[in-house]
Amino acid sequence: MLATLVFGGLRIDEALSLRWRHVSPASRTLRVAAPKTDAGERVVDLLPALADELAAIKPLDADRDAFVFATATGAKQSASNVRNRVLAGAAEKADAALAREDRSALPRPLTPHSLRRT
Repeated sequence: MLATLVFGGLRIDEALSLRWRHVSPASRTLRVAAPKTDAGERVVDLLPALADELAAIKPLDADRDAFVFATATGAKQSASNVRNRVLAGAAEKADAALAREDRSALPRPLTPHSLRRT
């Protein structure tokens, strides 16, 4: 999910609303079908690394209507869950790795939207 936010430039709800029918690792594109605004509906060209990541997590028998980043029960994840568990945990690990190299920690606040700007 983090790779999709960073390399795809999606907003958090766009990523959480992404379904397998919107993703084509073979053609290296994804379609944003649940944008914040009408103008936000678009096709995103995927970097090879992101296309490979999405292809790697796609189940062989994936339901086209299933969420790409679903909960364990197949439901849509909440943005607060992603912020509090996924992003916060990743930032802590990154900060620890940076500290081992005697480098500065990541800037705060670090939000899913700030990843969109990278």
